[in-house]
Amino acid sequence: MNQVIKTFLGIALMLIIVLVGAGLIVCGMDAQRAEKANSDYAAVLTSYNFSDEAIAMCQEEAKADNYDLTVKAYDTDSDGIKDTAECILEYDYTLKMLNSSKTNTGTDSNKHHYSRIVIQ
Repeated sequence: MNQVIKTFLGIALMLIIVLVGAGLIVCGMDAQRAEKANSDYAAVLTSYNFSDEAIAMCQEEAKADNYDLTVKAYDTDSDGIKDTAECILEYDYTLKMLNSSKTNTGTDSNKHHYSRIVIQ
């Protein structure tokens, strides 16, 4: 009887480890997808010379993908043309197996995750 209990507990612990590991892999994939999306948005903004229309288009696309994109475009040489931009993409980091979710703002490293790209 003692052997049955030990076997059952061993199988239960292995199952928990597998489920949490799978959840962590999914979290990593979500973060990687957000990083790629942010680099795609940065490429679009660069190709459109940081125009307000491109910024609005990227923000709408990000919102459709459940991201929150903040773009700060700067004119570094005061010639009236935007030269550089900072793209901050906020995204959810969710561990579904443990029913844990964090909303990401980039202000607190323990609770929030974000992707930041500065393009010049």
